[in-house]
Amino acid sequence: MERLVLLFITVGTVLSLDCNGQADIVIAVPGSETVPKSEFRFLENFLTQLVSYYNIARDNTRVGLVLYGREPVVIADLHQGVTRQTLNSRITLLSQRKLYTAAISGGQNVPKAIQKVHKLLSAGRGTVPKIGVIMTYGGADLTSPDEQTVIASISSASAAALNDGINLFATNTGGGLPGFVNITMDTCRLFSLGSYDNLKTLLPYLASSTCYVLDPSVNPSPQQCFPDVQSPPPQEIFQCQTQAVYVADPQNCAYYYVCPMGIRMLCAPGSFFDPLISRCNNKEAVSCYTGVTCPAPKGLFPHPWDNTKFLSCSQNIPYVNDCPGDLVFYPLKSECDYPDNSVTTSY
Repeated sequence: MERLVLLFITVGTVLSLDCNGQADIVIAVPGSETVPKSEFRFLENFLTQLVSYYNIARDNTRVGLVLYGREPVVIADLHQGVTRQTLNSRITLLSQRKLYTAAISGGQNVPKAIQKVHKLLSAGRGTVPKIGVIMTYGGADLTSPDEQTVIASISSASAAALNDGINLFATNTGGGLPGFVNITMDTCRLFSLGSYDNLKTLLPYLASSTCYVLDPSVNPSPQQCFPDVQSPPPQEIFQCQTQAVYVADPQNCAYYYVCPMGIRMLCAPGSFFDPLISRCNNKEAVSCYTGVTCPAPKGLFPHPWDNTKFLSCSQNIPYVNDCPGDLVFYPLKSECDYPDNSVTTSY
């Protein structure tokens, strides 16, 4: 019988493991109502601590986030999870699952989640290790009422990702998911826990296990799945350095501080703190969410990495717009046009 890594393992904690290597990582989290509210609330803190192990930077480790249920929703692609502040902010958005009810309600579809993780990683940097973390909940899956069909679908989606060189890790909570053991061929990368209130126990093992991909000096084996386990990095403590009443949280744009008392407050769901106006604003108008800034206070400008989008700036606030259909944005004309147009673009 295949073996899962259960969370009653005791390992001496050491600090030699190096998590600073380059990697593209995408984490898929189940968000449908099958995950009880009492347990889902643990995920924001868990994910924030998990990504704290990595050196988050555009030229180092990038992290993407997928919230899934009936359908997967990309909360952060690998262009958007490139600073710790923006990544933590999108983790908070992921925790506000009611924003995505239309897509995720009705149960979980694990094969679709695996396929979305595969697609995001395939679009990432070709020369860095690729890691997918598939979190699941319970034993039911929307793929089919037939267990063998579920197993086949999960196996097929996982095999495609593994064949493309993606390192898959998986967790299952609250029941045995058919095909769970087929998500990855390495049983040291499978984790089973009773409920999400045990995520704090999972944290150092899952984080260290993914770090082994970044640190080739560590060689896990079925006989010793965790040869090196790293403690969570210390958490930074915010201190008010100004008399301003409202101050942005430097680690998470979905929060702000009331100074000089240093009281941490959460913006309304779907909102980020906007330092330009010193209050919470719709996330689409906040650079911390869009990842872009205006080159000038007013005008139309190219998107920094996606030529199917453009920036509309007003009072130095960048609004991200999509070109219609298959059009792309031409900076010289400041408008969208067909990509086979003879006008040369700056991309």
